[in-house]
Amino acid sequence: LSPLQIKLNFIVKVLFSTAIFLVILEIIRNPGGFSDLDFIRKISTVMLSLIPQGLVLMSSVTFALGIYRISKIGAIIQKLNAIESFANVKIVCTDKTGTLTQNKLAVNRITPLTSKFTKEQIEELLGTYAKLSSDKNATLRTLEIYQPDTGASVVEEIPFSSENKMSLLQLAIEKQNLTIIFGGYDILNEKSVEKQKAEEIFEKDGLKIYRNLLFGIETSGRSLKEIEENLSDIKIEPVCIVSITDQVRGDVMEAINLFHKNNIEIKILSGDNAYAIQEVAKEIGWDIKDSELISGSEIEQVSDSDIFKVIMSKKIFARLKPEHKLRIIKTLRKEKIYTAMIGDGVNDLPAIKESDMGIAMEEGSQITKEVADIVLLKNKFALLPSIFDEGNKIVNTVSSVAKLFLTKNFMVIYFTILSMFFAFEFPLTPRRVSLINIFSIGLPSFIIALRNSNVSKLTNFSKDLFSFVLISAGILVAGSYIGQFYTEKFSGFTAEDIQMVMLSVMIFITSVNFLSVVMHKNEKNMKLYVLYALGLVALYSFLSLTQSQFILIGWVKTFYEISFLEHRYLGITAAIALISGTALFILQFIRGKFINPHSN
Repeated sequence: LSPLQIKLNFIVKVLFSTAIFLVILEIIRNPGGFSDLDFIRKISTVMLSLIPQGLVLMSSVTFALGIYRISKIGAIIQKLNAIESFANVKIVCTDKTGTLTQNKLAVNRITPLTSKFTKEQIEELLGTYAKLSSDKNATLRTLEIYQPDTGASVVEEIPFSSENKMSLLQLAIEKQNLTIIFGGYDILNEKSVEKQKAEEIFEKDGLKIYRNLLFGIETSGRSLKEIEENLSDIKIEPVCIVSITDQVRGDVMEAINLFHKNNIEIKILSGDNAYAIQEVAKEIGWDIKDSELISGSEIEQVSDSDIFKVIMSKKIFARLKPEHKLRIIKTLRKEKIYTAMIGDGVNDLPAIKESDMGIAMEEGSQITKEVADIVLLKNKFALLPSIFDEGNKIVNTVSSVAKLFLTKNFMVIYFTILSMFFAFEFPLTPRRVSLINIFSIGLPSFIIALRNSNVSKLTNFSKDLFSFVLISAGILVAGSYIGQFYTEKFSGFTAEDIQMVMLSVMIFITSVNFLSVVMHKNEKNMKLYVLYALGLVALYSFLSLTQSQFILIGWVKTFYEISFLEHRYLGITAAIALISGTALFILQFIRGKFINPHSN
């Protein structure tokens, strides 16, 4: 469940428990009440009114609308709550190759480390390796530009793995067996017989800014089966360093700036060397210090008690194996930090599956895309800001709809408590509650779901929601009882007159409540919302003031218990509704300034 769904489930559980408690309390206070029709209607009203069944429906509608809008601009949403989840992310972990970069690799340079082979012979070995290797990943395909030895054949092979960062190929060339090894430079050079020489050339030529791989010959004389049993004992005679560059995505920095603006931390989790990742970050305009780099081997030395502190202090995590990425994600989740993982390869799969929010690239592996919550079509990293905004829009929409639902719920709670303990009038019936649902919740909720444009980040959902409904419900109840008080000053009033005045006041104030919900900074649809609220008021006014005998109108009025509101009550009803509505609007505006100052 996403954070928003957890909050909604909590609200539903609390209201359901409250409904049961109030009904039981009513039954205890009036044990013989089941013979009284009004008592049955009252407890039915309380029970039906406090279950916000429509809130879950409208939330699902809002999620579905978000999926529709995002799918139109180029993403596949594979989980209903995925977009909303993204708006709750605190840390984004992303792979580099194929994510920050386009996975369009090219050989930048070949740096020979031996005089035993000419440049042409090295290139032929590279081409042969690329042709005969069973691996056809993006790195190996960069070597296909070199012509292979057509007479060579494969004897044995150890395919590349993310865990070992290397592959070995035993070739038969001119009736001789040659075991070639190819993998990460900083890993294989530790096994090299020319380690010092390679490091000197590496530093002199400034190769650290590239993605570097060591190409060499394994000289232990063992079979590949024996080598595979103990890869730590390999001996390498280096042939050359292959320096590879990747093309950075032009749309990456926009997304990174969005994350930084919203206080979302970004961490790069990659299998490449740290300085190559740092250079990519620099190329996209993101300056990362040397002190913010760490490798997978260093992470292995960190204890479980210290790992969280280390993760929070670093930005680039280099030479990672899949289990390293998984450990990082698990640690963040353990600390209750909502985390997204963006990747494209099989090595990202465990981390994507473990994360709160998994995002995959379209060109990534099939299994990675299957477990991801969102797949970015055409690898469009630039979609992330739009998805983030859409997530905020969903949260704000559900918050607005919840305010409408809970205002009615708390109004019923107030009425129930006041009637139970202070003998106040209980003006509601199941049918009149249904009428209030239509005018104050149902129709307004759909216009909010369809037209809401608020993408500001709501940081205190529960506080904002409950502070709003406590005020609005209180004013609704107060306005209703004030209407009762003044109606009873007219001679010849009836119980039906009192209930119609109270109902009318409620309907008018809930229209103002709707406007106070949708009003926020830079609202584009305010004119539409005002016209919509006026239309609802006009429709109710017509139903309560008409004496038409037209069959459809009569049926609606009878079903929803809308009596004719006598003209002598119009002035007092309008005055109370206007004063109460103005008070509600002003109080909610002031409340909003304190609760959520940046969105008002």
